[in-house]
Amino acid sequence: MLRILRGFLAEIFITVLGLGAALIEAVFADERDVSLVLVVLTLLLTATTFAIRVELRNIMRDDLGRVLERIENPRWHEVAKANVDRLRAELQEWASGRRDLPGDAGLAYQVEVLGRTRESLDAIHLALRSRALRRWDKTTGEFNALVEAHERLHKKVRGRRLMVLDDDDGEIVTRDRGKRCLREPLVVRVCARQIRSRRDDGLGFDVRVLWKTDFRASHDRLPPDLLISDRSEAIVVKGISQEAGSNYYETEAYTNPVQVNAYQELFDEAWGAGIPVRQLLPTSALPRRRRRIFGVLPWFGHIGDDASAGEVT
Repeated sequence: MLRILRGFLAEIFITVLGLGAALIEAVFADERDVSLVLVVLTLLLTATTFAIRVELRNIMRDDLGRVLERIENPRWHEVAKANVDRLRAELQEWASGRRDLPGDAGLAYQVEVLGRTRESLDAIHLALRSRALRRWDKTTGEFNALVEAHERLHKKVRGRRLMVLDDDDGEIVTRDRGKRCLREPLVVRVCARQIRSRRDDGLGFDVRVLWKTDFRASHDRLPPDLLISDRSEAIVVKGISQEAGSNYYETEAYTNPVQVNAYQELFDEAWGAGIPVRQLLPTSALPRRRRRIFGVLPWFGHIGDDASAGEVT
């Protein structure tokens, strides 16, 4: 009861003050007409204040708030209020252009974004362990849905992928007379398919390699696993285990133009520091040129960084 009354302190104050003034006027001044006027004005003012309060509450209160007020059990009410508060906070983040998706929901969302990409796709992949590379190797069965979504990209999409590799990892990188090279079968197979034309069962991306030690020499941290669709939506994947441990990860999606532009600038900077992957692969792994047997002009298959117009790059 007291909790309810505390919500109407203004109305109670107006009523007590008005009726008290009317009573004093009637008893000490013997002006009953004035007292009656004061009583009427007090009641009108109280009613107006109450009506304004109700209208403001209706405006500010959403459907969830109305349902919440009908929950009478105090324990249920507290639990429901906590759930409603969490939902409101989440929706406010959505309204600001940010959304969190845990685990497989994040993977499904990435597939959805790839399906509606029409112009450009920029991506950073942290491949610091061989397991991260196997995610792109369809023979392993891991993240196949994401790989297949890349295979279905619209033919006019221009794609760039930056592979961040640990040049101290002997399972990924080899050295030939001090020069870092990609010779291990897994990394060769994955990178070669990335740059191979889609008509040759590739993904048709421009691919560059960013060495971990080089980047850390001038930056505090490595760039994140990142996907930018049509320069209008950025997706950041966090918590992916580089080891053989947990499979849990979180996906953060951004549509806020300021945040998307910041990630685009981050990608462009890192891309400028990358090395075209075809300079690091063995010649036998590079896509081969094709020529028409009966024709004057040669026809070339897509080769990584030399992407042709109309091809997914």
